[in-house]
Amino acid sequence: MYLGPDPANLVRIPFPTRIPLAYSCAFALLLCAAQLLESTPLYFSLLTFGFILASTLAFNLAGGFSRASGGYIFFYAVLAVLFGLIYKAILGEPADSNLLAPRTTMLAYLGSASALCVCAFFARRFVPQRPLLAGLSNRIAYGKAAIGCIVLSLVIDIWGAVTSINPLDRETSNGSLYTAVRQMDKFLQLGIILGVTYVIRQSHGRRFLNLPLTLVLLYAMVYHGLIGFSKEGLFVPVFAALLAAAAQRYRFSVVQVATFLLGLIVTVQYLVPLIQQGKGLEDTNIGSHFDIALTLASDLDATRRSANIDGVDYDEIDDYMIHYYNQSHGLFDRLQMISIDDALIDATEQGHVFGTYPILFGFMNVIPHALWKSKPSIGFGNIFAHEIQTAHFSHRGENDDTTGISFSPTADAFHEARWYGVLLLAPALWFVLFFVMDWLSGDTRREPWGLVLIALCAHFAPEGMLQGAIWLLTYGTFILVVVAVSAAYVLPIVATLLVGPSRPTRAATTSW
Repeated sequence: MYLGPDPANLVRIPFPTRIPLAYSCAFALLLCAAQLLESTPLYFSLLTFGFILASTLAFNLAGGFSRASGGYIFFYAVLAVLFGLIYKAILGEPADSNLLAPRTTMLAYLGSASALCVCAFFARRFVPQRPLLAGLSNRIAYGKAAIGCIVLSLVIDIWGAVTSINPLDRETSNGSLYTAVRQMDKFLQLGIILGVTYVIRQSHGRRFLNLPLTLVLLYAMVYHGLIGFSKEGLFVPVFAALLAAAAQRYRFSVVQVATFLLGLIVTVQYLVPLIQQGKGLEDTNIGSHFDIALTLASDLDATRRSANIDGVDYDEIDDYMIHYYNQSHGLFDRLQMISIDDALIDATEQGHVFGTYPILFGFMNVIPHALWKSKPSIGFGNIFAHEIQTAHFSHRGENDDTTGISFSPTADAFHEARWYGVLLLAPALWFVLFFVMDWLSGDTRREPWGLVLIALCAHFAPEGMLQGAIWLLTYGTFILVVVAVSAAYVLPIVATLLVGPSRPTRAATTSW
């Protein structure tokens, strides 16, 4: 690893392989003390304490961010549960307020965290020492592979723009060749990861971006995020770059940190409301997307005001809107799954147990449309939302059968089979998932492929339900193999044809 000096004014993004239990315990005690001071019941604080310790232990047993399974555990614990609990404490609100079944919900979360410990322990014991994709990173030229990945992703974008196919439109996209290719298009994320790794190693740790890579990041954020009206498309490219920099232990300057924080503030204040407004106006034509985005961007203040309901009491918006905080807090409402999970768990407690058909269909859904022409598209998240409505209330319309509603794997497992789902069904899936991901990718500090899986886990772990785990186990791992083999053997040839041959430098090709 080639890194420059370590001045005191440089900082690293944490990339822990383990979190000391003493630190975790101290944090849990502080959070629980804050909850008790805010009139949270003792049982809820004790369950919070247990969840934090169990999640930390599971993260450590998996190997932390050095393994894809550790990334799954981290993003499940933080984005599904912990962020909401922390923000609730900051607001000074009792942690159990606005919940319908707080005791059962937190018990389910604690049960899931304990199950993750068991899965991480056994998966780590059974995973072979040599990963299946071992050695691929040693034979590739990072720079050329990054160029090839990015060029191929651009070609796929142009294909979609020219044919005006929107992969989110089921009627026009299901069964199309473009949709099949788009599902495997993780080349942009891998290209960014490889590119950042290459720049850091080539510059001996003095920088992590160059001009072409910066332009690629801007393009991805604009095209996939702002024009595509996707928060995932807006944040994932930056997250992939930061993930690669953290894996390489890159040291950020104060100016870089300040620039990033300023950009994050602008993004949350203006760009996220733009995306939210555009979602209700989106069309399948990329030209229409561009016109709508341009119109909304022409007056960002007006767009923000029309989309922003920060600080407004939920009773003024909708008497029966599912929420966790007393007032709306914009993007922060989306960075927790507690409220929607609680509503589904409460509906289950009232007798609405769904059964395990979603698991069966999740594996059946692996069959491509080319082989199963009449394969149905079933949105179980939307179906579950209607069950919540049947049980008590929901903010979705009765005739709405298209809007996707997200739940965590815990709520999904409880709704499908109650405690058998939480303590048996979900752990069985997680064990197989952890085994396959870690055997495939190995140490993320040495092999970049695991970083792609971690980037996918950031979305699927907290809000992908159990079907998200099935997608990662099937499509996700298959896509990773295709992308990795292409990056190692095919895409560098494409890059050579475009930019010409070059002799790789030692800094650019040396592994961790």
